[in-house]
Amino acid sequence: MIAGINSNVSAQAPAEPFSFTDGLQVWSEDFAAYAGSFGTVPAHMFVTWDEERTDNPFTGIGDFFTSNPETGYGGFAAYTSEEGSLSFGIRERAPIDLRDARLFFSFTNNTSEPVSTFEISYDVEAWYIGDRRNRIRLKYDTVIDSDDRATFEVDLISTDNPSETMTPDTKVNGALAENRVQVSEVIDITLIDDGTGTNFEPVQPGETAYFRWQFSNLEAGESGDLRSGLAVNNITIAISDDEVPGPVQERFAFNAENQIYTESFNSYRGTVETLPAVMFVTWDETRLFDPFNGVGDFNTSNPDEAYGNFTAYTFDGADHSFGIRERAPADLRDARLFFAFTNDTDQPLSEFEISYDVEAWYIGDRRNRIRLKYDTEIESAERSVFEDDIFSTDNPSSVLTPDTKVPGALAEHRTEVSGTIDITSLRKNPETNEFFEPLQPGETAYFRWQFSNLEEGESGTLRSGLAVNNVRIALQGATSAGPEPDLPYQLKLSQNYPNPFNPVTQISYQLPERAEVTLDVYNIQGQRVATLVNATQASGNYTVSFEANSLSSGVYIYRLRAGDMALTRKMTLIK
Repeated sequence: MIAGINSNVSAQAPAEPFSFTDGLQVWSEDFAAYAGSFGTVPAHMFVTWDEERTDNPFTGIGDFFTSNPETGYGGFAAYTSEEGSLSFGIRERAPIDLRDARLFFSFTNNTSEPVSTFEISYDVEAWYIGDRRNRIRLKYDTVIDSDDRATFEVDLISTDNPSETMTPDTKVNGALAENRVQVSEVIDITLIDDGTGTNFEPVQPGETAYFRWQFSNLEAGESGDLRSGLAVNNITIAISDDEVPGPVQERFAFNAENQIYTESFNSYRGTVETLPAVMFVTWDETRLFDPFNGVGDFNTSNPDEAYGNFTAYTFDGADHSFGIRERAPADLRDARLFFAFTNDTDQPLSEFEISYDVEAWYIGDRRNRIRLKYDTEIESAERSVFEDDIFSTDNPSSVLTPDTKVPGALAEHRTEVSGTIDITSLRKNPETNEFFEPLQPGETAYFRWQFSNLEEGESGTLRSGLAVNNVRIALQGATSAGPEPDLPYQLKLSQNYPNPFNPVTQISYQLPERAEVTLDVYNIQGQRVATLVNATQASGNYTVSFEANSLSSGVYIYRLRAGDMALTRKMTLIK
């Protein structure tokens, strides 16, 4: 018997965990057909809770538009809307405390090799708005419960209520895009503390382990009567031989044919994973812990909760830019966006042509700024880095009224910054007045945008919300006649079109460089049903057709692998 499990409920670990094998390396679960009882939980999943806090919180299907909120709170449920969409989650209301309510996925490594790295994605959906933005946390362990140590201590992914709706005691439809967010991560379990100060070992052939979603977590000391109703859906867990990416996966290479880098954030969706591969963000954790929170809409989001974050900024859900907005007490003078590049030409480089747009999305009581800087290191113990500004741009909006939201996509709230800079005119060490040398062939360097900088001694409670967009960095004299305008600079797998489809759909992808490419299709059980591409392909844009005449209706997974990188998406066949 598992501690904390009601003996009257079939919540034991499953007798047959999901088996990852050499031929079956992807597991997927769509709760669209889930009926909301223990008997219909997928075979490799089970739920547990602390029975001292609540007696059997599993209540089956809950409809947020029709069920009684006084009797329908505090339970695991298959959540549905008037449209009939289903997801697996809970909603919670005081005095019921479900901080130990959890959904487990049990799996066994039946491959021939140890397994340590997993590609994981799932949707977090909001179905009810409380007065606290509670969260869903994903954890990992090799035991469910142990007297020797605390288990499931470390969060792999922690996701707050994603809804743009902020009004407490409001029912929302988690099936709609504005009330859900897809989270994805490459997880290396050997980097996770097992609760004793020791990291997990790889899962050996024949061994069993668990991933666990912890719902609507109540932290010690938190208060509030109406806790959010959250759900999880569209789960994919795949064995991966990819290494967990570092802060930058690759660098842009300036070479004889490729002398211009451009980036428009107009379609950027606001997660660290969807940043361009040659860009990454950092911040000073002593000032603010993980300020990156995804898409923010200045028309609907709560300014008291949404300040102080990197984000893809939108206005009326349309335009996107990459930036932050900042409000005291958050101090983001060390929040930054990096562009990493390498000199792959045969000559030293010193002069660059640079342009980008600075956009205002929120007006504070100080006209804060975005600064562009340069260095050959990200950080150094021997000297201050990124000391000299290349460009320093104040909030460009013509609106001066504090606490005002403005659409940065309009001309009156944005300005283009451009110029030719010589890096040898920038100080490498202000104390010794040492300047940078030209960047030699094979060397790497960085440009960095520093957002909403707070100078020492400055004051003000409302700091501006600024963003950067339409970036262009080129070697001096480079023209668009060099690389093709549509030459891809990162690996991309697009959503198939049409979707849903019957029986033919198109799948498009882009390759940044020549690579060994496979494009496979899997069914919901993780079995490969088709191989669409298996070849060496050059950099470029590709579209292939997938004909599913012989397949039955349902959800399918298509996976693109190019070299040592892989991307996965889902599609739906309806006949």
